[in-house]
Amino acid sequence: MSEQQRGGSAKPLPASYDRQVSLTATFEDRVAAWEEEFLAPQATRSYPAKRQVEEADSPLRTPFQRDRDRIVHSKAFRRLKHKTQVFIAPPVRWPGHSASTRT
Repeated sequence: MSEQQRGGSAKPLPASYDRQVSLTATFEDRVAAWEEEFLAPQATRSYPAKRQVEEADSPLRTPFQRDRDRIVHSKAFRRLKHKTQVFIAPPVRWPGHSASTRT
């Protein structure tokens, strides 16, 4: 069943999208090309990762993805599960206004 028969219309990719990297390129090259095309010039790039202790690159994940996974799956981070996060609210504007907001 085509997209038109399902009631939608196929949307072509924007004219500005131009894949510069072949599908046979390495994962690092594909990520670097995507970052170069879509991230701001001031953004930090995934490669090369600067580490105190050098690690071999993963064929499936960027260094940022590995760092994120280390944090999310760490014991210290899991201990925060079911805890209430408290933010300091702006100054009290009327009587009875709460000084903190819980989420």
